[in-house]
Amino acid sequence: MLKGTLLSAILITASVASPLIYRQGVGVVTTSPTASQEVSSAITSFSDDVNTVSTALMALKSETDANTITAIATNGLSAESDEDNQRQVLFRFAGDAGTDSNQLITTFTPDVLNGFQAIINNPSPGTAQDQAQQISLIRNTNILPSITGLANAALAGVGEGPSAPSFTPT
Repeated sequence: MLKGTLLSAILITASVASPLIYRQGVGVVTTSPTASQEVSSAITSFSDDVNTVSTALMALKSETDANTITAIATNGLSAESDEDNQRQVLFRFAGDAGTDSNQLITTFTPDVLNGFQAIINNPSPGTAQDQAQQISLIRNTNILPSITGLANAALAGVGEGPSAPSFTPT
């Protein structure tokens, strides 16, 4: 009985003493991700999404099969849509330092989404090539550098140096 009481006292003390510790299930104590881990994870996921979109755009510039065009554009649209989840995490940690980058991302992302949707709606090679070119111009000029800027601002916000990836234009 003393053993159970002691464990309960430790769990209660730990959960009060630190906001990073919480009780999960019966008798299992885990720690939530640190701010640094959360930022790092968001950067990795954002990078994965960026690379998926870039791969889709490169493929759409030369693909001729309508079914394949639709599949590629759908994959690109999904990854571009998911980027917003990572953007929100990074902006939360970046604070004011990330405002300009965040604004550019949120301003131009709808154009990227609309471009992919236009390809899905009309999966012809001409539409795919034209939209992929327009999307690439928007991303290369406004979004990709802003992702790096926002990520570096978030890293600074958690006390780390700038180490966010730069992305190759498509």
